[in-house]
Amino acid sequence: MQMRVTDKAAAKGRRVYVFSGREAGERWQRFVGERLPTLESIGWRSEIGHDFGPRQVDQVGACDVRIADAAAGGFSLEFGIEIEGVRQPLLPILNHLLARGGIDAARIVDGQVITSLEDGRVVKLPADRIRRLLAIMGDLIEAAQRTAEGALVLPDAEAPAVLDLEDLLATRWDNAAAIRAYVDRFRGQAEIAPVPVPATFTTAPISAARCRLAAAFARARPVRLPGR
Repeated sequence: MQMRVTDKAAAKGRRVYVFSGREAGERWQRFVGERLPTLESIGWRSEIGHDFGPRQVDQVGACDVRIADAAAGGFSLEFGIEIEGVRQPLLPILNHLLARGGIDAARIVDGQVITSLEDGRVVKLPADRIRRLLAIMGDLIEAAQRTAEGALVLPDAEAPAVLDLEDLLATRWDNAAAIRAYVDRFRGQAEIAPVPVPATFTTAPISAARCRLAAAFARARPVRLPGR
């Protein structure tokens, strides 16, 4: 982009702005959509080349998660999203949003989160679904290991989170007999009634997601006392 200040006689100067990197397309889109109208309202004149503009994804399909058994005591989650008819990893998009401050820092227009892919293309995703997905994924990413293919490998203790993911994503079970049987133990579990917290009780903050997982895990594994 070139900005030139002129008077009646001739040009007084020119300044060139360049956005580069993965977020270049997203930043240009924000500039054209938000900043340029402001400049024009105070008298600036704009000329936009016919070939200018960030590349945008025209077609976004379904998101899904593929679940598989991993090493003893664990399972893997591999997230995908259909972009222009091709299934691509969803996890890099979620990591990108989390690294920039999560849903609260994301740019949301008309109920759509506007973010960028690794190749620089701009993509719009439903804000409500992404908000709920990031709330689940934050804890899972912290607890997970990664495979070379980009899947998350988690301990069985995180299995109740699969129930939350089923509400948001199409779920596919691949060679997952063990983890599927384990997750089924949590289905239909009654909710634990809330208990008032004494005013004198203090502890370090624990996320709501962690509390749900701990409660579900406790229901599935009864504690045996000595001598019983």
